[in-house]
Amino acid sequence: MLNGQPWRGADGMAGKIGHTVVDPTGPVCLYGKRGCVERLASGPYMAQQARERLQARPEQGSRLRHLVKGNLNKITG
Repeated sequence: MLNGQPWRGADGMAGKIGHTVVDPTGPVCLYGKRGCVERLASGPYMAQQARERLQARPEQGSRLRHLVKGNLNKITG
């Protein structure tokens, strides 16, 4: 808010925190930034990370694997 009005910025995107970097050594997002909030905390990326970890470690995640009946593509944010 600025002077009681929503601040929109030059391109209408002011205040969008999703691309704020919180971990400079974190994973790269679609825009090429490392460790931004969206890459670390959005539902789709968290689901992707869960699928990747389960694929890399087949001995782990038995409960989650059971919930999706072994189909890791059913894991969503």
